Amino acid sequence: MSKSNLKTTIGIVTYNSTKHINDLIKNLSQQTRKHLVIVVAAGKSEQTEKACQQYSNIKYIPSSHNNLGLNRNLAVEYCKTQFITFIDDDCIPSSKDWLANLEDSLITHSKADSQVVGFGGGQVYQSYRTSSKLTINNFSSLALLLNSSQFGTDQPKKVDHLPTYNSIFLRTALKSVQFPPTPFNTGEDLTLGWRLTNQGHTLLKAHSPFVFHYTNTDKWFKKMFLYGRAQIFASRQVPSKRKPTRLFLTLLFLPTAFLVILSSKALTILTLLSWALSFLIQKNNFFWTRQAFFPLIAYVSFFCYSFGMWKELFSTSQSTTN
Repeated sequence: MSKSNLKTTIGIVTYNSTKHINDLIKNLSQQTRKHLVIVVAAGKSEQTEKACQQYSNIKYIPSSHNNLGLNRNLAVEYCKTQFITFIDDDCIPSSKDWLANLEDSLITHSKADSQVVGFGGGQVYQSYRTSSKLTINNFSSLALLLNSSQFGTDQPKKVDHLPTYNSIFLRTALKSVQFPPTPFNTGEDLTLGWRLTNQGHTLLKAHSPFVFHYTNTDKWFKKMFLYGRAQIFASRQVPSKRKPTRLFLTLLFLPTAFLVILSSKALTILTLLSWALSFLIQKNNFFWTRQAFFPLIAYVSFFCYSFGMWKELFSTSQSTTN
């Protein structure tokens, strides 16, 4: 099949990453649906460039920007196909039909509704196999399940944004609505989705096709903090998408949590004992008992998320717009 007949380009944005991207590129070469690949690489990327040179369908683009939003826009700029698919450099498709399923899903739904310009799949977190990290890893996967209204079904639902670890878009839609250069290098997909839906476009998401996401669970709480900042950043970029009640309740969590901790010695002692017991349990690798500590991790995660929102409220980054 000639390049002119291909419908989809896969965009990968990477920074100093060689740990998983070689496996990703190899996996993409085994996909049943023919495609092109654009790799936008920043930082030290010699090994990534060498890996890309092994495949004729990959275009390697060096970038001087360590910014996800700007580099995703660069991938869109070089894309010449009808669709562009994004996958993170630490993700691996779950099957050889991953791209075919994504592409066919968008084609089917866009034919039924011309306002549909994007379709996304889910993720299953994978982590380094050390028990001290497994609790957070399990919690993140459980949180994704509980956050889904599908509960085992795979019917696409309308969403306000598509995470760019696993999504496909109509290229022309992204030509007019670009990714923002977020100052903290996350949440650019949230603002993009709000911009698209604000123009009347529709985005759909289902669990399948999903990807395996090799996340660094050591930085889980930092990630929650940045997600909180991204929420406030996006609400400044697209004010019409603000949800005042949800924002207020989330922001209220932080001072409430402080008051509870400061006013209750019993809770503080219980928390410390929980962490200590959790460590002992993980050391002995009792998987089923570790599940009991999900509420504690959820509490700390939401605390970090709320703290990130407060941080961004008083940040000067609101002047950064695009």
